[in-house]
Amino acid sequence: ENRGNVDELYYQTETRRLGGTAQGAEELEGELGIDDGEELFKLGQIDAGRVDDRSVPPLDRVVVAVDPAGTKHRTSDNTGIVAAGRAGDVNTGEGYVLADKTGSYTWDGWGEETVKLAERLGASAIVLERNKFADAVAANIRTTAARMGWAAEQRPGFKTLTDLVKQGRRIQIIEVLAMGDKATRARPVVTLYESARMHHVDRMASLEDSMTTWDPTSSVSPGDIDALVHAATELFSLDAPPAPEMRGSMVAIAQANQRLAGSAPSRSGQRFPGGHDRRGGGRAL
Repeated sequence: ENRGNVDELYYQTETRRLGGTAQGAEELEGELGIDDGEELFKLGQIDAGRVDDRSVPPLDRVVVAVDPAGTKHRTSDNTGIVAAGRAGDVNTGEGYVLADKTGSYTWDGWGEETVKLAERLGASAIVLERNKFADAVAANIRTTAARMGWAAEQRPGFKTLTDLVKQGRRIQIIEVLAMGDKATRARPVVTLYESARMHHVDRMASLEDSMTTWDPTSSVSPGDIDALVHAATELFSLDAPPAPEMRGSMVAIAQANQRLAGSAPSRSGQRFPGGHDRRGGGRAL
């Protein structure tokens, strides 16, 4: 219905990326999305993409992502620590979940575990969620890394960004703010699994249990899922803005969606009758 407003390059790119996925059915075909109460991650999809460590190709980038709990008490949340890598480019490459070190840690404990894992896997970045503890999260990594022989150094060309440097190796510290609801943030990662572009290296029972039993409508916030989402989002630039040549089309899409939803005047000055659910036919490309 909206094809005339969509840039052809954008249409072809999104068709390749989303074809055969639940998000594709919603975005491309205008079908009703999955029920909010249904699990987002499917064990069958995880099993289908599982590989052993001998099958992992050379990786172009590896990151370790952390969702810190900050305390170690009986009732504390676990600190999510997940490592993942990407082979290929962000548009067509495939992701590999390499390790899950999620657990109950002291403040110093999760910092040390994170730096050790980044060292062992040759990670180029540590991705830190800073929502709960702001600057203290990155400060903890820098302090812990210093005890392990890493120096904190300003990133070349950036006044406010810091890297860890040791014997010619450089690990970026990337701080992120988790914006919006968790299900919305997770959906692009779910699409990677549906597209058979995410692979777990061997079995990760605890992480997979969290993924396949998590109710996105609940107030529960599993740290391992948050860390996985942060890692995949960084590896595949899932939060990046559209390319410049696509921005005009994105504006047209937004305007058309508003008109179809009855929330904005049409070009004739009349409103379209009725409204569509945000996951209904009004969003079809």
